[in-house]
Amino acid sequence: AATGNQSSVTADITAKEISINGVTIADKIYDGNTTATITGATVSGVIGSDVVSVDISGASATFANANVGTGILVNANGLALTGADSANYKLTSNAFETTGNITKATVTVTADAQSKVYGETDPTLSYQVSGLVGSDALTGELSRDAGENVGTYAITQGTLAASANYNLVFTGADLTITKATVTVTADAQSKVYGEADPTLTYQVSGLVGSDALTGELSRDVGENVGTYAITQGTLAASANYNLVFTGADLTITKATVTVTADAQSKVYGETDPTLSYQVSGLVGSDALTGELSRDAGENVGTYAITQGTLAASANYNLVFTGADLTITKATVTVTADAVSKTYGEADPTLTYQVSGLVGSDALTGELTRDAGENVGTYAITQGTLAAGDNYDMNFTGAQFTIIAKTEKPGSTPGIIDPSTEISVNPSFNADNDASSPDYRVYGKPQREAARTAWLQDAMAPFTGGKFSVTAVEDGRHHGVELGFDATPISTSVQTHHEMYGIHDDEILDDHKVFDRYEHHVIEAQEPVSLDGDVEMDLSAAQDVMDALEDLLLEIPAVELTAKASQFHDDFDTALNDLLTI
Repeated sequence: AATGNQSSVTADITAKEISINGVTIADKIYDGNTTATITGATVSGVIGSDVVSVDISGASATFANANVGTGILVNANGLALTGADSANYKLTSNAFETTGNITKATVTVTADAQSKVYGETDPTLSYQVSGLVGSDALTGELSRDAGENVGTYAITQGTLAASANYNLVFTGADLTITKATVTVTADAQSKVYGEADPTLTYQVSGLVGSDALTGELSRDVGENVGTYAITQGTLAASANYNLVFTGADLTITKATVTVTADAQSKVYGETDPTLSYQVSGLVGSDALTGELSRDAGENVGTYAITQGTLAASANYNLVFTGADLTITKATVTVTADAVSKTYGEADPTLTYQVSGLVGSDALTGELTRDAGENVGTYAITQGTLAAGDNYDMNFTGAQFTIIAKTEKPGSTPGIIDPSTEISVNPSFNADNDASSPDYRVYGKPQREAARTAWLQDAMAPFTGGKFSVTAVEDGRHHGVELGFDATPISTSVQTHHEMYGIHDDEILDDHKVFDRYEHHVIEAQEPVSLDGDVEMDLSAAQDVMDALEDLLLEIPAVELTAKASQFHDDFDTALNDLLTI
């Protein structure tokens, strides 16, 4: 209502509309959401000095997407005015579009250190990660430096990656390949002494793929029976392994040496033969020591040959097969002596010659002869003569002769009377060829005459030739002829000079009449010289004497002695030495 000159009116003053002319958005690190942070805003249209500003405390802002980027559209809402004069204003819109930046977040990856044993598969290469947002995850995988031998290999990022919203910071580590363990167990071995070593084998486990050991096992030195450690020797694995070795033993066992004694024999009284043997199974230059033995005893029989001290070294088992030493009977030879007696006399002792007795062994018993006491010849037999169980006796008998008792006047019994007239019959033809001279000289006078005639008429001086000894018996006499076969200078003369004979019918009647004429011609040892008397060195002609003795053995000793007594000159004396038996 108006009063006075004034009138009053009312009017409304409305707020002035102003608009936001800028909103500032803070850059943010990618966090997986679209929330933006408003850091400030400005308005335009404020009058004068009015104090008006944008109140952002209740405002919000949102990125168009949550991914990293720049100039990303941001929608701001809930903006308001504040300040002393803000009531006089109002915003035309409390929303505002602006832009903002989202920067990359940092994701940190730290590889885990890894290890494996040589030959194993690689472990998964793991890692520790921090900085990923929400359900974000890395892609790809770690890798490592190439190599499979024992050593250290760097673990690298490989294909491991984060999205474009991240900066990936990687810290590597190492994969360590450690040595594998290979286990070698030696096989126990054995061999017989003297054999070559077997191959030293083993069992192995832990080798990878086609890997193999090199070198070979060895053993302690020695070849004698015993146990020797099998050692690793040069056997080795590569640097990728620790070799764990378990040894064993090579056992050398005893060889078998076989000894077989040789059967032996000896004749009673002989020295034992060497006890030999056959041996097999000795090695190299090895030899046995000691010697075989035998059971004690020296009498005829069988004695076991035993091992005795024979031994092999400790490297052998000695298998011994014995044998026998057989002592066989010795041969003792007994030759009865020919003996004689004159009828009516007592028997002489029957003696003998013996050879082959051992040591102090002696014969027992005695010889005997066939019964009879008349003139004649009786066999001397072995009788009770014996040598014992250790001998075989070879007995050679002889003759026991009973000679007739002779009592001729003027003569010695059993000997031709030297004065007895016996014809001497040298008969030569005109050519001085004594083709059948017969100088049978029985008495000394006749012998001298015959020899003179023989030398003068039948023999020319000569040297060399053959000396002849003849044993002869005929129907009237028996004796020995000695002569010379020679070739004189001008005439071939063969003579026989019978040196003695027996004309005693009583003796001849009791003797067998020989119907043979044995003529032995023996080369003289030295030239024989005849000049005047007969001279010869019979002692130099041993072969002649031996032959003569052999012939004379056919004539009883008593007769030979009687005959020899008839000769008294040099020739007869030499012959007498030969005729003495």
